[in-house]
Amino acid sequence: MEVLYADTHVFATLLRFLTPCVNKTWSKAIARPQLWEYLTGSPRGPFLASCFRRASSYAYREIDVPAPGSPPTIRGCLLSDRSTIKDYINELRAIYYEQQNVQKPPKYLHVPDALYYEVANLKADRSFSRDEWHRKAFTTVKLIQSTDSFGHGATHMLSGAIIHEMAFFYLWDLKKSIIVATIYQTFATCFDICQKALVIGSTDGTVKFWDLTTWIMKSKADLPVHGLAPTSSLSLRSHLTIAPFLPTRSSQRQRILKVKVEASDGCFIHVAGVTERGDVAVWNATKGELSTTISSDKSTLHRALRESAPQVSSLMLFRNTLVVGTTVGLVRVFDTRDARLCHRISGHPDIVKKTLTRGRVLWSAGRDGSVRWWGGKSPKVLQKSALCSGSVSSFEMDDSVVVAAYDHKGMQAWDVRTQQPLATFGATTGIAKLYLDKRKLVSISMPTGVAQIWRWHDMYPVFTFPTSHAFVDLCADDSHLVLGTQDGCALVYKMEGTPYKKPTGNPYDY
Repeated sequence: MEVLYADTHVFATLLRFLTPCVNKTWSKAIARPQLWEYLTGSPRGPFLASCFRRASSYAYREIDVPAPGSPPTIRGCLLSDRSTIKDYINELRAIYYEQQNVQKPPKYLHVPDALYYEVANLKADRSFSRDEWHRKAFTTVKLIQSTDSFGHGATHMLSGAIIHEMAFFYLWDLKKSIIVATIYQTFATCFDICQKALVIGSTDGTVKFWDLTTWIMKSKADLPVHGLAPTSSLSLRSHLTIAPFLPTRSSQRQRILKVKVEASDGCFIHVAGVTERGDVAVWNATKGELSTTISSDKSTLHRALRESAPQVSSLMLFRNTLVVGTTVGLVRVFDTRDARLCHRISGHPDIVKKTLTRGRVLWSAGRDGSVRWWGGKSPKVLQKSALCSGSVSSFEMDDSVVVAAYDHKGMQAWDVRTQQPLATFGATTGIAKLYLDKRKLVSISMPTGVAQIWRWHDMYPVFTFPTSHAFVDLCADDSHLVLGTQDGCALVYKMEGTPYKKPTGNPYDY
């Protein structure tokens, strides 16, 4: 009966032939949440022990959803005030299919050994062995969307790493499980990947930019492209020569220590980079232009705390805003159009590891383990459970929830609107990587490299992936779950099971 109820096509076909024998009560059972809650093992009681604040006032019936402005409710998944019963059933169906798909054998991706000689033959200061290259091939995995697939999940995946200032990346076609392009860059220092592009910082002070989405759309070749050339090279000197005071001699070039790429809601891709001196530069990568440069003398620190060493610890780009976290716990917010310092924020006693936003307020995570909310006139230090300890190792959020994972043990979730604790997850080891959506969380522990799936209604993992591999990175969407390993392979799970519904725009700014 589980297979019959889960496959609506088979169920509808059966009802069509058995219509004279089946009453309306049975035919409506497929549209009741209780059926799918039973199939997925989700809470079905009228009162939930795991709901927000553990309050008995949050009773849930079939017609109940959170009121506008109230925190999300945890049942089988996260329910917001815009959730409907149909949406809830679709999420439960997706949970059921996910449970079935992770039980199936995954698809394996392996990098051919012949590609090692392409990397080894490139000019570099230091060489590396085949085993070292093999272990690093999937330490970073990221899903890439093509223009034809927006709203339907990713079609490609990028994997690779940097070894001894040698960057190598491989672009995979997930449907065919083959490499369609290879990317190499010598004298590389750092990199960053978004769903559309790859950027690599180099020792000569330039940032190489690859527009992967556009290349996938225009590529017609059946054979893989070896050594894909960058779309553009971003330098600290504007092509309009409007900044003649910037250094031009090669001996004065500052190496790039950190880069960040962000694909905005429009058609432009912006890139930010930090130099050895602590200067921050922002480019419009789509146009290949330098937008602004923020010098270390005015940018990151209070005057009494400035040092000669680089002070930028995190970067975040959001529309026309650049958020810079520093090593002394300060956060600076700049307008990228004119390099104007908009806000000075202080409060973290140590390094700011990451900042996040969804509009008018800012969230930040520090090395001391604290998570802070900056909004209005009363910033907050968010409460966390005693089950969580250590520094914040992973920090993610969506429209309704913020989750911090810690390097000693535990994970904590907060509500975006009220900044109150929403759920606590009892991880007994540190968490290295984290992914979340409305239905689940996927984590990779440290240092064991064990990957696990968590549900919002349970404080313990519900599924553990095979421990024969040591996982180091993950990426996911509604159609795929990719786990990168240290064994020179990646595991690809097909997660889709229900028709994809394009997410509606977020009418609120938090």
